[in-house]
Amino acid sequence: TEKMRIDNLGRVTISYGSQGARVISGGGSTPYFQMSGVATDEASAAILRYRAFSAGPVLHFAHSHNDSLGSHTVSSAADELGMITFQGSDGTNFRIGAQIAAYVGSNPGATSMPGELRLSTTPGNSLTLVERMRIDQDGHLTVGPTNLGGTFRGSGTTFSIVTDASVDFTGLMASYGNHQWGPFFAFYKTRNA
Repeated sequence: TEKMRIDNLGRVTISYGSQGARVISGGGSTPYFQMSGVATDEASAAILRYRAFSAGPVLHFAHSHNDSLGSHTVSSAADELGMITFQGSDGTNFRIGAQIAAYVGSNPGATSMPGELRLSTTPGNSLTLVERMRIDQDGHLTVGPTNLGGTFRGSGTTFSIVTDASVDFTGLMASYGNHQWGPFFAFYKTRNA
């Protein structure tokens, strides 16, 4: 039974089972390295390090804003640095259900690379990913659609949770400011008829 194939384009597939190695498309791209199988251990990967100090193994994602291999051009704000997608079959094709992606924050400096992480999921009856959570370059955490104001942000010793009361939801609101009564928490529920 065929276990591995390198095709004429340099694509590598490792496969276990009767179907052998094959290249499949998912999420709009055809990866040049694929591993597939039926059992858990056949479709699993591990990076192990044995060394007598605290550092563990590393998986790197790197991006240069240049079309030539090995050449460097400074990245720009909002450039994608790397992505992990989680996909399931709809009966015909693999579709993305969730995604974790890293982007450049503001424009980088000579020795700095401001970054942010975004977590997205796909709603029911949809093919479109929706951003659900973001950690920006300043460490602020945003949860929920930013166009609805759903956000939790932290900076230093202050924080705020902002939600949108114009839609039907149950939420937690916390506000901190320079009011004479100090910080307060408000628990509320809205329900539109």
